[in-house]
Amino acid sequence: METAARRRPTASGLAAHLEAVHAARYERARRELAAVHGLLGSHALEEDEIFTPGRDVLMRPHFIRPLVERGHFKTYREGREWFWAHARCAAAVPKPALPDALAMIHAAGGWAVLGHPGYYWKDAFPVLERLPALRAEGLDGVELDYPYRSGSPDLFDEADEREFKEALRVAGAALGLRFTQGSDAHSHADLDRVYGPARA
Repeated sequence: METAARRRPTASGLAAHLEAVHAARYERARRELAAVHGLLGSHALEEDEIFTPGRDVLMRPHFIRPLVERGHFKTYREGREWFWAHARCAAAVPKPALPDALAMIHAAGGWAVLGHPGYYWKDAFPVLERLPALRAEGLDGVELDYPYRSGSPDLFDEADEREFKEALRVAGAALGLRFTQGSDAHSHADLDRVYGPARA
């Protein structure tokens, strides 16, 4: 059996990679916030709305959702299209090749799971058809239960969500993939959106 001492150096390789990703995304977010201010005004988004305490992952939805809530755009899709056309800034975010990413995860003792694959499906990427190849590469599981409809109501309705989840369940089971569940919640408001307000 592989000992913890032997695994620690490779596991630290994953930690170092994640630190580099975090630093690159932070710098990218700084540039994108400046771009939003230049195009929509300095009060379109407040800095503390993006760089909130405890937020370790900085992604584009952290910009787009507040802009929609403030009335700059009617829908998330409209805001996303505007952001990608006008405010998206290039940054060298480290992206290892798939075999390297899988190796880092496995060396750290983890399962490699494909997160919210329904978005690939909505973008017309044949994710269900690619699962056998991904499994052969070393993919361990897929995120089966994810709140697509509440998270992206402009992309998914109830029928879309049900259709995709049923197809993913069949395809994943045939390949022996693990199934996971996620909310993609990064705040209490996100948890309320997915699960409803918490009860005392």
